[in-house]
Amino acid sequence: MSDSPLAESKFFDHFTLFGGSAPLLKILILVGVHIDWSQCWLQSAPNLQTLHLSAHDVNVRPSWDAFSAILRGAPALETFEVSYSGPRDYSGEPLLLPNLLQLVLGTSPPQEVISLLGKLGTPALKTLTLDFKEWISDYSDIVTHLVGPAAQAMLPPIEQSRSLLRSLETLSIKNLACDQECAVILYRELVNLKVFKLSTSHVPWTFFKLLYPLWLTPSGSLGFFGTEHTRTTFFVSLPSLKGLFLSGVSTYDLTQLVVQRRDAGVPLRAIFMKRCPPMELSDVEWLRDNLEEFEIIGDSDDDEASEDEYGLFDW
Repeated sequence: MSDSPLAESKFFDHFTLFGGSAPLLKILILVGVHIDWSQCWLQSAPNLQTLHLSAHDVNVRPSWDAFSAILRGAPALETFEVSYSGPRDYSGEPLLLPNLLQLVLGTSPPQEVISLLGKLGTPALKTLTLDFKEWISDYSDIVTHLVGPAAQAMLPPIEQSRSLLRSLETLSIKNLACDQECAVILYRELVNLKVFKLSTSHVPWTFFKLLYPLWLTPSGSLGFFGTEHTRTTFFVSLPSLKGLFLSGVSTYDLTQLVVQRRDAGVPLRAIFMKRCPPMELSDVEWLRDNLEEFEIIGDSDDDEASEDEYGLFDW
């Protein structure tokens, strides 16, 4: 038998998992697993809440018809994670996922991500994670797509005209290779964001810098807090932000951020940061006295475990 992925796919097509029926299935994670995507149990999973597809070569992925049948057959789906996977084509009709709350987009060619987003209607989406680890790629086009109108998959006109970012309450950016302008256009849409998880080691520094209030000068230009003596009003990005999960930021930078957002009338409630030198003890004590919650997370590589431990998904 040939060792090609396609031959492997045909070999696995002979197996029907779970006897063809898995009505109680709630979590399905397929990483590098090649199966017959048209099996009945996979296209009819009424209790499926979490679906994770990862590491599937294009020639062993489902067609759009099979892929959409899987998602349509999971009306209770709340969390969908896709990384170097998904359908092998996008030739069918858009798909509405009315109950999807959390979407995780992992490393894939930018055009594949854009094609997928253009096919999915997600009116209830509250949490988005961007984790594009391939630094050789520029994902600026994905940000441009995200700030555009939502996919028109049976959505009401008011939902179609705004971006999916408008409804987000939690955004996690772990890796996002893009230009500095991405932060500007992304933040403009995140008016309802409450929790922001940001690794400054893997994005332009502008993503952190723009969290500071900007003062609008009489000439109409923007300047950072404290740089304009004749300031008259101010602009604050992410006006609903209450909690930050950060890495790659010093305690001094955090104290300045907390002070300036508080003075601008949009105070932060909580900050969870990964240990990053320099760390001044006086800054740490000040942050603990001036925030409802402030914690320094250890050097663990497991960010998700740290986030769960400190309840960031519960806000």
